[in-house]
Amino acid sequence: MDYLEWPITRWPPQVDETHNNDCVAKECPVALVYNGISHAVMMATPSELDNLARGFSLTEGIVPSLEHIYGIDVHQHDGGEIESYTVELEISARCMSQLSVQRRQLSGRTGCGLCGVESLSHVLRDLDHVSPGARISSSAIDAAVQGLHQRQPLQKVTGGVHAAAWCHEDGSIQQVFEDVGRHNALDKLIGYMVANGVDCRAGFVLMSSRGSYEIIQKAAVVGVSTVVTLSAPSALACQLAKRVGMTLIGFARPGRHSQYC
Repeated sequence: MDYLEWPITRWPPQVDETHNNDCVAKECPVALVYNGISHAVMMATPSELDNLARGFSLTEGIVPSLEHIYGIDVHQHDGGEIESYTVELEISARCMSQLSVQRRQLSGRTGCGLCGVESLSHVLRDLDHVSPGARISSSAIDAAVQGLHQRQPLQKVTGGVHAAAWCHEDGSIQQVFEDVGRHNALDKLIGYMVANGVDCRAGFVLMSSRGSYEIIQKAAVVGVSTVVTLSAPSALACQLAKRVGMTLIGFARPGRHSQYC
């Protein structure tokens, strides 16, 4: 399971009882190791780690396509109270050579994508203009927003995780991934989509979080043309979305939303 039951004390007491159990989402160290060399350590919910590794490798520019990933092995380590994981990836020699030149050691915190960046030039990468995708109607956005809650089982239990969903142009939700980190949830979704040949122009990404610049950057890498978020976008996210030609919608709620690009 991706959560633990934890004893808590409720106040005010419920039904004459102050002690009860609550479900809390797991947050585990996950090390990504490329060709035997540790590259990144992030805090993540320990499910779909193969898709997380695929998505991270693509969106961080480590590999240009999944053809450059020859194998993925996930290993769990039970060391006392801390549950941790290692994901070993075998990638092409060309990609490993480039990675060695631009090596980035991340000591990851939940939701932090910049720990260990060696240069400001590595923050915003050169991105291709995204191709125009399907026109997304307001009714499609409403349908996706209303349907997201029912597709978040871990959020229902814990109340402490983000979700990244791929939605058809009519608003029907095709796939959802959850994680304590919003960037991790999106990487899991992207890893799944690319591995399964999903057309990134034929729908839109729905995030339960705010729209950070890194959400836009990761989506743009694989050609997603529309990103919808339940919370606010940042100024840099708006600027980046405009630069690459992406439709960015924030504050999506049933019956209303704000279009920024």
